[in-house]
This record gives sequence, C-alpha cells and structure tokens, in this order.
Amino acid sequence: MRRRKTAMMTVRDNPPKFYRAIHFPYGERNNSKPSGSVSKQPANPTLKQCKKLTNSTEDQYIKLRNPDAGGLPYSAKLRCGDTYWKLHGDGCLVTIGSDYVAQVSIEHIPELDDMSDFEASKELLLANLKIDNVLFDQLVKQTTDTVGTIKSVLHDLAVAGAVDPNSAKCLLELWRIADEYNFKISIKFSDEINSNEIIQHTQLKAVLTQYAKQTHKLEERSLVERGKSWIQGLMKKNFFGESLTTVIKNHKTIIMETCTSYLKQNIAKLEPHSCLLLTKNDVKLFSDLECALSESEFKEALPTIEMNFFKSFMEIKPKDYCQSLPLVNNVYFHVCKSMLEMANRVEAELSIKKILTFENMWKITPLQESANVASLFAKCFIKQLQMLVKMANHFEPGKITVRGEFFYECQIKIFNVSQLVHDDLRIWLCLVDATMMHMFQGNTQRIEVYSAVLEVFHSYVSSNASRHESQESVRMVAHNTLEFVAQVEQTGLGNSAMDMEILRKQISFIGPEFLSVKMSLSRYRDLLDVFKHYWERFNEVLPKLTRKLEGNHLKLEVDEIKNLLSNIVSQVLDKDVSPEEVIKFFRAYNDLFTDMEDMPFVWYVRIQTRCRKNKLLQSKIIKRVENAYRNTDNECYQVQGGQNDRFVATYGNDEVPDHYQVEVVKTLLNNIEKIGRKQTWANESELSATDQLIATVLLINAVRSSLLYLKEQSDYVDFEKYYEESVKPFISVINDSTTLEDFTKRVELIKESFWYIRNQNSIGIDKAVELFEQHNMVFKEELLRTSFDRYNDQFLKYMVDCNKLSTTDKIRTIVGDVRSKAKPLLNTKWTAEFKQTTLPEVLAGLGAVWSIKISKDVANSGKHLKPHTIQILSILRLLSIDEGITGVQKHLAQILTGQGKSVVLGLVAAMLALFDHDVVVVCYSRYLANRDYNDFEDLFKTFSVDSKIYYQTFDDVAWTEMHKLYAKATKYVSKSIGIPDETQTFRTFASKLNNTVLLIDEVDVFFMDKFYGNSFNPLFVAPVRGLGKIQLQIWHLVHRNDWQVEKDIQSFINASDDPEVKMFRSLQQRPNRYKFLNIASDVTEVLHTNESLLSAHLQQMIETAILIKNRTKHDDWIQSFRIDRNGCITHKDDHGIFRTNCCLGYHNTFVYFKLREKNFVQYVNGVNNFGYLNLSIASFSYSKIPEKFPLILGVSGTLKELTAFEKDAIENHYQITQSSIMPSFFGCSNLKFNPSKNFQCHQKPIDWRKAIFTRVNAIINAHRSVIVFFDTETEITQFKHEFKSQLDRLNVITNNTEPRVRDRCIAEAGLSRTVTLATREMGRGVDYKSSLSVEKNGGIHIIQTFFSIDEKEETQIKGRTARKDNRGSYELILCHTHLLVLRLVRLLDRAEQIDYAFLLKSRDRLMKEDSDRLRQELERVNEAHEKSIGFCRKL
Repeated sequence: MRRRKTAMMTVRDNPPKFYRAIHFPYGERNNSKPSGSVSKQPANPTLKQCKKLTNSTEDQYIKLRNPDAGGLPYSAKLRCGDTYWKLHGDGCLVTIGSDYVAQVSIEHIPELDDMSDFEASKELLLANLKIDNVLFDQLVKQTTDTVGTIKSVLHDLAVAGAVDPNSAKCLLELWRIADEYNFKISIKFSDEINSNEIIQHTQLKAVLTQYAKQTHKLEERSLVERGKSWIQGLMKKNFFGESLTTVIKNHKTIIMETCTSYLKQNIAKLEPHSCLLLTKNDVKLFSDLECALSESEFKEALPTIEMNFFKSFMEIKPKDYCQSLPLVNNVYFHVCKSMLEMANRVEAELSIKKILTFENMWKITPLQESANVASLFAKCFIKQLQMLVKMANHFEPGKITVRGEFFYECQIKIFNVSQLVHDDLRIWLCLVDATMMHMFQGNTQRIEVYSAVLEVFHSYVSSNASRHESQESVRMVAHNTLEFVAQVEQTGLGNSAMDMEILRKQISFIGPEFLSVKMSLSRYRDLLDVFKHYWERFNEVLPKLTRKLEGNHLKLEVDEIKNLLSNIVSQVLDKDVSPEEVIKFFRAYNDLFTDMEDMPFVWYVRIQTRCRKNKLLQSKIIKRVENAYRNTDNECYQVQGGQNDRFVATYGNDEVPDHYQVEVVKTLLNNIEKIGRKQTWANESELSATDQLIATVLLINAVRSSLLYLKEQSDYVDFEKYYEESVKPFISVINDSTTLEDFTKRVELIKESFWYIRNQNSIGIDKAVELFEQHNMVFKEELLRTSFDRYNDQFLKYMVDCNKLSTTDKIRTIVGDVRSKAKPLLNTKWTAEFKQTTLPEVLAGLGAVWSIKISKDVANSGKHLKPHTIQILSILRLLSIDEGITGVQKHLAQILTGQGKSVVLGLVAAMLALFDHDVVVVCYSRYLANRDYNDFEDLFKTFSVDSKIYYQTFDDVAWTEMHKLYAKATKYVSKSIGIPDETQTFRTFASKLNNTVLLIDEVDVFFMDKFYGNSFNPLFVAPVRGLGKIQLQIWHLVHRNDWQVEKDIQSFINASDDPEVKMFRSLQQRPNRYKFLNIASDVTEVLHTNESLLSAHLQQMIETAILIKNRTKHDDWIQSFRIDRNGCITHKDDHGIFRTNCCLGYHNTFVYFKLREKNFVQYVNGVNNFGYLNLSIASFSYSKIPEKFPLILGVSGTLKELTAFEKDAIENHYQITQSSIMPSFFGCSNLKFNPSKNFQCHQKPIDWRKAIFTRVNAIINAHRSVIVFFDTETEITQFKHEFKSQLDRLNVITNNTEPRVRDRCIAEAGLSRTVTLATREMGRGVDYKSSLSVEKNGGIHIIQTFFSIDEKEETQIKGRTARKDNRGSYELILCHTHLLVLRLVRLLDRAEQIDYAFLLKSRDRLMKEDSDRLRQELERVNEAHEKSIGFCRKL
C-alpha cells in the first residue's frame, strides 16, 4: 500500500522570511552547495540513530520518541531568543518557563530523523510545529492589562483635561505625536514621548514604554504563532488610536454641554482634537457670565465677546497650539462682576446713566465736571471702575494678554512685595493700591492709618490658605476694604475723639497678629463687612436723628444718644472674644441703627392749661392727634416738625413735658450698655466676656422688636405707664436672670411678647368660632363657647385674685387649687359634665401658671403672655370637651407652622398627667423632642407630673414597645451560639399602657415611608473573638483577586495558630442545633448549627467584601458611610443622619476597611468597627405601635394634605374619626409663589444647575438671601464644586453638619447676599430668620430643586420663609432626569412641556398607583411582625 504523502517543510524548501529573521537575525548561514555538487554524509550519528541530538553546549536537545508511547513524535528543549521552549511529547504541549503553555501538534518528519546537525534540525522542527491552542500566556495577560491601564490613564487624562489646561496640553501633544506614528506604540514612539517636555504625565510615559516593550516581545513570538486570533486582537487592532479618539470626542462632548448656545453651534463644527485647546472652565466662563450678568449691560456685549473669542481661537495654528494656552483666565468673570457693580455705584452716586459701553473693548463714558467735586465715595467708585475696565480689557477671553500678568506697579509700601501674591489674586491687590492712592491723593502718611487692615489683606492674598478660598470672597474683601476706608473717611473723624478711638480699636481687632491665630478669610470678610456697615449707618442715621430731634432743647438728648451708641461699640471692642461673636454683635447693632433711622421720634404731649393749648394750636406749633381720646380730657397733641424750640419757649420757666420716646430710647441703650459690663448674675455667678457679648446681642434683638411699638404712645392715657411698659421688662431680665441660659430664654420671651401681647386678644371666642366654622362642618358650637368662657373666667379669676401675691405665692396658690380639682381619673370615665366644667378650670390653672412663668419680666409692665384663644380652642377640641358623651375620642388637629403646636401639646400632656395618665409625646426628631420638653419641663415639675410625661421619637417608642422581646431574643441567640449576651437595659416609659396616651407632633411624618408600612428591625451585633482577624484576611484575599476566597478563608481558619482564630474555630465546631427567624426572606424558622450559621455569614462577608472592593470611594453608596472624628464607622440612616448604630449587614465593616486603608482599630469608644456577627433576630412593624395606645391625639401643620391612603389608615386602621382644622391667628401668608412664573424644568442636569445659579445670582443681587433645598448631599456637592468660586457667602446645612456650625449657618441664612445649600431634611422644623435688610427687600427666597412626592413636604419647605407676618418667596427649579426617576414624567415628555399643574396631576396619579403597593407592603410587614412576636414569646 502506498503511504499518503504528508505536507511538511524540509530544509531544502525555502524558509519564509519570518522564520529566518527570528533564528538568523544577523544573516542566513550559507549551507547550500554549488549546483551539481554532491553532499557528503554526516560524520555524526543521525537523530534516528542516537535518539537525541544536542547542541555544542548541551543546554538544548531534540528527542525522537517511541511511536508506541503516544503523544508527539518528538520532545525538545530549545533556546529561542532569551527564553527556553520545551516541547512535551507526552502532553502535546509547548511551555516557556511558567509563563506560557500551549497545545501543539507535529507530524512525523522522516527527513528530520535522518539529520545530524542540531541547528538544521531545530529549524526544521520549529518550521513544522503547529500551535493549536494557547492555554496560558502571561505575556499576553500582562499586555492586555497594560492596554487596560493605558485606556484608564487616557480616560483620567481626558477628565483632567476638561478642567486643567496642563492636562489638555499633554493630551494635545500626545495626539500630535501619535498622529505622526499612525497611532502605533513602538519603541521609537515611546522614546519620543519620554523625552517630550510638554508631556509631564509620569504614569502615561511609563505605561506606554511598558506596552512598547511587551508588544516587541509579542512580535518576536508571532513569527511562530502566525495567524492566531490573539495576535490579530492585540497587534492588528489599533486600540490606541481608537481610545485616544474616543477620549478626545468625549472631551468635546463635555465642552459642548457647558457651552452657551453661540459657542455650542460653532464648536460643533470643529474636529474633536481641536477642542483640546478648550477646557470646561474656558467655556463655562461664558456660561457663568450669561447666567450671572444677564440683566446688565453685559447682556449686549457678551455676543461680541464670544464672537471675538472664537475668531481668535480659529486663528491659532496647529504648531502654536500648546504655546497658545490658556485662552481664558477665569478671573474675568469676577472682574466683570465688579466692573458692573462699580458702574452702578458711580451712576447712582453721580445721578448719571450708562457710564459703561462696549465697542470691541470696554470704555467709560467721559464724566461731567460734577465728577471733580464728587464725594469721597464717588472718587472711590470711579477709580475702581477705571481699574476694572483696564483689567476687563486685559483679561478678555481670546486676547493674547490673557496669558500675561496685568501690568501695574503697587505704590503702597506694604504691597511692594506683591511678587509673593498668587497671580489670580494679584489684581485685587492692584485694585486696592490704585484706589487708596487716588482717594488719599498719594498721601502715604494718611494711608498708614489703615496699614493694619491693608497688611491683613496682603497677608491673605499671599498666603497658602488663599489658594483654597473662593475668588469671589477675595473680590468682596477687596471692595469691603476700600468701602470701609471710604466710609470712615466720609465720617470726618477729626471731630470726635470717641469715633477715632472706635476706628483704632476696629483696626486693631483685625490686625495681623490677631489674624494668625483666630481668623479665616470668611471671618475677616465678615468683620470688614460689619465694620463698613457700621460707619455707613453712622453716616446715614445720626444726621437724620439730629434733624428729627432738631433744636437746642433736644441737642443734649441727641448727644447723649450718640454717646450711648458709641460707648456700647467701644465697650464691645475692648473684650477678648472671638471674631464670630463680634460679627454677631455688629450685625445686630447695625440693624438697631437702621431701626432708629425708621423711628419718627414724635414728641407727644398732653397740655393741661387751656390758654397755652390754644396758643400753641393757633401758632401751629402743635396739632391734635386723631385717636379715641380726641375731644376728651385725655386729648393728645404732637409737636410739629421744626417747632421744637418754639414749643419749649412757650413754657418759659415752667417744666417742659418729657419727650417720652427719647427717654425710652436712652433707657434702652443704657440697659444694653449695662448688660455689656455686667459682672455677675443674680445668683452671683460670673459672666465671661463672651457671656456679656452674647447677652448684649440678645438684648439688642429684643429691644429692636419693641421699637416698632413706641409709636403707640398717643394711645396711652398715662405716659408714665407707656414708659414703664417699654423699659421695665428689660430692666427685670438684666437684674433677675441667674444664668446665661435663663437670660436667653427670658429675653427671647420678651422679644416675642411685644407682638404677641398686642395680638393675643385680637381674636376672641366669637371670631375664633367664626374662623373655625369656615373649615370645620361638624362641631357643637354652644358647648365650645361655654367651655371656653368657663376657662377664660377661671383664668382671669386666678390672675386677679393672685395679683398682689409674689410670683412664688401666685404659683403655689394656683397649683394647690388645680390639684384639689384634678384627682386620678382615666379619660374613659370623663363624663360630658366633667369635661365641660372641671377640665376648663384645670386648663385655666395650667394656662395661668404657664403665663406667670413666661411673663415674669413682662409682668413688671402690667402685661402677661397667655395662651391664644385658638390654642385653647384646639385643646378643647382635642379633649372632646364639645362632645356630649363620656370619654375622649381619638382626634387630630391641624395647627399651622409657627402657631404653637408645642404649647398645645405641652398643656394637653400636663392636663392628662394631672389625672394620672402616662403621656408619650412623639416628635419626629431628637432635637425637637429635647427642645419641646425643655420648654415645658419647669411647668411639668411645678405640677409634679414630670415623671409621667415622656418626649420621644418614633424609634424611641418602638424600642420601648419591643425591648423586652428583643432582650429575650438576644439572650436566646447568645446562649444558642455560645457567645456573651451584651444587651443593654432599656428604661420603659409606662407601667400600664392602658393608662398611657399617645400625643403625636407632626402626625404626617408617621405616614412617611420611613415609618408607616416599614419595619423596625433591631439587630444583634455580637462581637466574636477571632472574627476581626478573619474579616481582615477576607479583605486581603479579595484584593488579591482570589477566585476561591471561601475555600481559602476556611483553610485559614483551620490552619491558623492565632489564639483568637482558634477560639473562632472552636466556636464554629461547637455542637448544637437551634432555630432562628430568617428575616431576610419570608420570616420563617430555620434550623441551624454553628457551622451552618457561621459559614452562611462568612459567605455573606465575602460577597460584601467583593462588592465594596469593586466600588470607588466616590460612589454614592460608599459616600453614605463615614468614619467620624473618633474613628468609628457610621452609616446614614433614613433621616439622613450618620450613626454608629446604623448597621447594614457587613457593609460597615468592609467600607471601614476601604475608607481607613490601614491602621485598623477594631473597638473604639464602645463601637465595634469590625469583628462582629450581625444577626437580624426580629422584625417589628411601626404601624403596630400606635395600636397599643387606647387614646391617640395628634397635631400637624399639613393635615389637609394627607393622601387618600393616609386618611384611610387614620380612619380605618387607628379608628381616628375626629379632626379639626384650626384657623391661623396671623391672617394670610405673605408668601409669594406663582405656579406659572416661579417654575422651571430643564432637560439636563447641567442646565438645571445653571438655572439654579442664575436665580441665586438674581436674588443675592437684590440684597436678599436664598436657601436652596436639594434632594441629596451629592447634588449639593456637585453644585458647590461647579459654582463655589463664583459665590461669596456660601453655606451648607445637612443633618450631619456639626451642631455648632449648623446653628451658625441657620443664623446666617437670613443675612443679605447669603446662599445656603440645604438637604430636604432641613426643610422641616428649622426656623430661618431674615435680617432687617433682607426683610425690607422681600424676605428669604426659597428654591426647591426637586419635586416632593409628598405634598406635605413641599408645604413644610415653603414654610421656611414668610413665617408669621414676615415676607418671603418660593420657586421650583427641576430637572427632567430626576422627574423621570420618580415616574412623574415619561421619556417622551419634554422639559418645556412640563409645568406645575402637570406635576400635580402626576403626583396624584402616583399616589393612587402606590396605594396598592403600600397596602401590600403593609400586609407583608405586619405579617412579619406577628411571626416575630410569636417566635420571641415562645423562646
């Protein structure tokens, strides 16, 4: 039989070039003979003869294998380049060390068998070797990893290039060089990249060099592995060109997102790599200018500036690309903002129009001669404007001057070292220098007076700290510095030694030595701001005061007022206190100045002598006051303006009537000065300097609230009584307060009393019932009236009968009487007669004692604070007093924000406790629970009911209800597993629930997803010896990309000699069987052993560790964890608060490892960061908790906004069928909100943020304040990152803000030009108060940036402004993307089609759709609750 001929390559064949290249790199050996010659037989034995050929050094061989052995006909060890290849005949494999394994095949080669020359045999063997399948190739893996790294580096470089010009330069240069090499990464390419000075990215250079070397080795190997798929993937596909193109396209996309419409349409036409010349900040500059300066002259100039910029951009030649950067200096935004502000100031000061024009450059309209005689302010503003115009033209985007320093040589000595100042901030130094030299006409000696202020400013702009400050803040400090100087100089200080002294103290206070230890730039800015406003108020108010109190007779009074005002300020500046306290003082004091400016200082008199009266009337020196006393013996007269001295002259030697308003103001200012130097309280405890200043500020604010009512003098029969009522409360609180806390509480009551006392009787029972009837259909009016009358009569009787007693005796007498009427009697036995007779009288006693306690200072003027009629009406309704039946029905009442819900709850709680009920008052936050209890603790103790009243949160109540079952369950679990039971004891609030009444504050909160329909799942977090070390090993293994972590961790446990791990191993092997509830699924009982339980938890730990390891630190989920200042891991709970006891599986443990990175501490301050078992042992339903209470009463500010689902739960689940909608006693709200005009919706998040920024600028430019409510902290972070440099007064408030900082930010939220970014949780229960100037300009403005699914939340956020009788406004700015996630809109709904009415309909639809889901979830949660209760009870 003929043998089938096998195709093979022989040495006589012509070897391919690649084959010769790898084996003969220095030229092919000449083994061929001349034509016709005859080959000689080899002297050495052939492979067939010897079975093994070796090279001369015997480190390589080829073996002929036995045909019967199977496998390949040959095995070999061959040197190829720098590596040894081994051919394994039995396994049909080729290996290269441990880095390469491949399946191969080769046919039997007879010619090879007959060869004796090793090198020729090697060539023939390799030529016929076929690689069928590569099993493992470390070089390919490494090269693949390098490709991934290159892509990652390019991505990061592109992201950085969007904001960093140097990164953009690097990317641009990389593109240029790569293009020359056709985007092929070769050794030569990497060498050029490494030597390039523009490309400074070390990692990029290293990884490209690494890839070039790896691919060089692969190219050598490819000569053998021809045609393989891996080589086509790595060598033929130009991944580098594609990746570079992709990131550059992405760069263009990012740039386009931020562009204005003009730039967008022009940049869209450019090649992507051309856009590398632009950064996001470059184009964002135009967007910011469009947003912030849209309502100014800039609106007309911006298109031309954009056109000139783009024209300059297009003229740049490719070879000049890198040398042309940067194209923009972002200081231009701030320069333009200042320029336009100064233009407005100049126009106002000189009464001219349009001083600024733009004709391819900014120009100032020539000024008239009037500018030569302008005020110092005008000179200050004009010089600033001139400098700013030069700066604006210098830094105009696209101009070549952008890349150069603004030329100006500072002349003030302190500024001569300006080379130390950062380039971007130097211009503000130049501005201050030029303006100061202009204002003082080069008089450096006069400038030296302000050297301390200038030195501080210079120190700031040249410090490292200034790099982190907002450019806007530095800008404002520069202007404030100049305005401060101008205001002081305008005062003409040479006329007053006191004024000079105040200036000296102010300058000393902000001197450089003070700066180094106590102040940040924001505090320095604020100090300059308040000092500047002090002199501004000084210059404006005192001349007006002199004009109002004109004449020689009142000149001494005016001088005394001026001295008192100056003494107060001088005294404060002498104190060793923090800048924050001084700033608070001046803010309050400057507002007091403004209030005094608004005071008319009318001189009211009563004239007993008929003759003198007629003479004065005829001479028109006085005029009659039109009020109730006209034409009576108590008729009042007003001294006409400009007639003060003529009026005094008519009295001759007789005593001139007092100017009571002046006398009141003098006394009040004396009191302010007195508290500032008070050394001890009434109990002899000392006041620190800080205490004195805090008390001074509190007193100023209270005094300010009283000044409005000084105009009521003419309505008093006795002017001495008017004087006493105006000043006695303040004298009392200064003399009688025992601590700063006591003073604070009392002075705040005085502050509120002036408005409240005048309005508490404005609505009597008739009007209250009339208003109540408008919102409530079913009630017994007559019973309500008679019950109120009985209350009111008894209240008045108490107040009259006890009038002459001391405060202590008054309270003792009333308490004794109330105690005699209030005997233990549960509400179920309260008859209709009892409710309508005894309860109103007991309530009157409670109200009288409360009134006496809070009116201790006001009472000195003969007035009392007392519960408002509508508040008493609310209590009567809640206690079913108008129902002709026995007992109290469950009842909810709507009481609007700021109208005394806490007073109603406090009095109801005290009333119920007096009749032997335990009372639980539930608030939605710990802060509110503590605040409200502290307000009423004194009243509760006075009636000895404090032990029966508990102010708690919903979680507190849940714990109280379930803690016994929980304790029982943890004891069982501990015993079953064999670990210590470390459960803490918990104090219950009531011994008998059938005697306990539940009072709910803000009922609507209970029906939020966090509570109703949700479960309270107490965890048993049990420390286990050795588990911490095991968890660290898990974290170590997952970082090694170990694919069998579970197996390896068990091996670690079994093999470890560590004593603690041994203890864990022993625990794992402990023989025991027990049942636990499976909370994670269907809440069924599952049989466990320690081995099965711990193995399941180890598996859970491993899965969690892998999940956490693969997330970035900036991931939103990771951001919901934090390591607190003590080193404890915390997690954000449902209220948005980071807590150490909020554990989620084992996420806390492995996020701790991720965030901490090293130096792990297992146990800190009672908290286990890791090393514990997290066992879910029960699930309790929040909805079940109120069922335990026989009586539920509650209040809410948004009862009418409850959804149908919530109303159904109230009526059918809890059988609460009674409700009341209480009317407002403030009248109509002053909130301005037009749903069509005050609503915006934007398609993209970037446009949404720009719209918010635009509106924020519009509000602060109107000298108002704005609070922007965001859905999440992440959104706040994004907005702040994008716009913080363009905003000056920018604060952030969340639930996690440090209490001291949060209180400061809340206090500052109502200050002019302040921007506060807040999370949604800060839209409830927080009282933001507007300053006087903000109130005059329209009040606090609220921007809500998300749409509330719950209407009640929206109502609460609106209620953060226009509170009581204040002004305020509200608007919605929404993002289509967010609405889509909430299912409020569809993908097809365009943003411009969405309005407020559309979303209201969507919200209603969503609420109806969610009702079924909520009911199902409630059923599931309640079923789990019953199973948990049953399981725990039988343990």
